Amino acid sequence: GASDSSVGQDSRGADVIRVQRALNAATSAQLPVTGYFGAQTRSALVGYQKRVLGSASGVVGSATWKALHRGRM
Repeated sequence: GASDSSVGQDSRGADVIRVQRALNAATSAQLPVTGYFGAQTRSALVGYQKRVLGSASGVVGSATWKALHRGRM
């Protein structure tokens, strides 16, 4: 569904806020929750993806959404 759309560099909106909040919960990133997907958010995401998924795309696709939904650390 729409809630599982891909989110990546320069994305904006509610999905980015969800990603930022989830990354803050799952990591020590302490991202500002701005709704804008900039370099800081991408860096936190890449670190999370490498740790949880074993590879990093820098884009929040279905596998990353699933991990974030499950609260994977």
